[in-house]
Amino acid sequence: MQIAIGGLFSNSVSTGHLDYYIPQVVSLKKTLYPDTLKCLWVEGDSTDGTNAELHRRAENAQLDATIIERNHHGPVYRSVENAERLSQLGTIANGVLENFNQDILLWAESDLIWDAETAGKLIDHAKAGLDVVAPFIAFYTGQLYDIWAFRIAGQRCGPFPPYHPLWVPNSLMQMDSVGSFLAIKGEYARRIRFDERCLPGFCEDVRSLGGKVWMDNRLKVVHPKRSYDP
Repeated sequence: MQIAIGGLFSNSVSTGHLDYYIPQVVSLKKTLYPDTLKCLWVEGDSTDGTNAELHRRAENAQLDATIIERNHHGPVYRSVENAERLSQLGTIANGVLENFNQDILLWAESDLIWDAETAGKLIDHAKAGLDVVAPFIAFYTGQLYDIWAFRIAGQRCGPFPPYHPLWVPNSLMQMDSVGSFLAIKGEYARRIRFDERCLPGFCEDVRSLGGKVWMDNRLKVVHPKRSYDP
């Protein structure tokens, strides 16, 4: 079974994201998918040489990588829920989907910290038939990250326990949509494209096609920022 890992990169040299992202991918390849892992990376609007550095590090690590350059040339926003920013992200993210032809896509945003075991368990869920599945994504302080995307029964999750009235700890929960680390069955990654709704819209389209979206909150991925506080 062929696995692709996709992600977006912009000024990822200056942020230091490549310093941990690339070793994470190398670990995933070496420990679980030495012959079947393909990297699909989109780089855009960088001013710090990220594109060239991605090529250099992929070659040095002997990763099978396709690096797509896609620029939006628009304003640079912080991590805010802005319609123009989300539209930009959706347009750029489609560079991954347009180059995907494997069996399972692991969407792994470039600023997240994760391990091969967690990624492998998500991929195993997809192999077993789950259409879209994500882990719990947290700040180091424990707050739930991506609360704009983690939604249950039409309602966004909150950053603190119990997160949502329908939240079930230590379980595999059905969701409306999930955040920025997820395993996607190939049939959905090939059929659906991002728009200004980004991940919530992608998950909505999965459900409109008869698929289901899940979170395994026993699995955890970390965002390196301490919390939502500035």
